[in-house]
Amino acid sequence: KVLDDLPPYLKNRLCVIMNSEIVKKVPLFQGCKDDVDFINELVHCLKPRVSMPNSYVVRKGEQGEEMFFISRGELNVVSDDDKVVFTLKEGGFFGEIALLYDTKRTASIVARTYCDMFVLTKDDFKKVLKKFPLQSKGIKEIARERFQAIVDKDKDKDKAPEPEPEPAAKEGDEEDAGADQAEDGDKDKDKDKDGG
Repeated sequence: KVLDDLPPYLKNRLCVIMNSEIVKKVPLFQGCKDDVDFINELVHCLKPRVSMPNSYVVRKGEQGEEMFFISRGELNVVSDDDKVVFTLKEGGFFGEIALLYDTKRTASIVARTYCDMFVLTKDDFKKVLKKFPLQSKGIKEIARERFQAIVDKDKDKDKAPEPEPEPAAKEGDEEDAGADQAEDGDKDKDKDKDGG
């Protein structure tokens, strides 16, 4: 409510100050973090979004069309069987690859608490990149590397061999060592019986 009463210039300036730090944390924008004009342009494109506890923000398999910046609250990255894999907190972000690639979401994300977020859409991001062609080149290179790392990780996961069963006795395992000693004792008894 207080922000609504401010003159537009002050309102915009306050928005930039409050949100520029979270934008600068994104690895995709590391090469541009000192470019005030570029960061300001991105921040002006951010749109607020609120999520209720236990609501899905994104679902695995959906087409990614935006990136999210967490201003307040916590979100859980959940597995296919709804187990929490990771918790994203204030100052965190996700979905940056969707800004440059037509790709599906690789995980579902559910609000754990009430969450205030800012969203940067793919369309708005493309408009910013057109205004800043030099920054665009660096960002696209970083995005390509990060996207390739994700693709390689998925390929490795698909190719990963089944883990081999672990041996019954591990070195230093007291329970198993005791069992080995008992077996050795039984062998000695058998040798005594055989005369050997």
